[in-house]
Amino acid sequence: MTTPLSEKVAELVGLGAAIAAMCPPCLSYHLRRAREVGAAEDEIRAALRIGRATRETPARIIDRLADRLAGTGFLPEAAPASCCEQEPVPARDAALEPVAAAPARSCCG
Repeated sequence: MTTPLSEKVAELVGLGAAIAAMCPPCLSYHLRRAREVGAAEDEIRAALRIGRATRETPARIIDRLADRLAGTGFLPEAAPASCCEQEPVPARDAALEPVAAAPARSCCG
């Protein structure tokens, strides 16, 4: 694959993406390659920090949404055995509109 990025920048991007994707083999590979192509330790730490922030942001957002929904009585008292055993949550605010507009299907399929 050709890219206008330098090898070092491409490996730092891969390193951040590996963290965000939670892929251990990708992390090992891109960490080794980043060092091989001359990435400094502070550049590696920065790529890891960016990858972590990218991975953690959706978790914080869904946690806040869950707290907000639970506060309005949307969540069932007992959780289903799997996420796919419950009906989609109806939208009651603008933040959920895109979810409600999606075709009815389970979250895993």
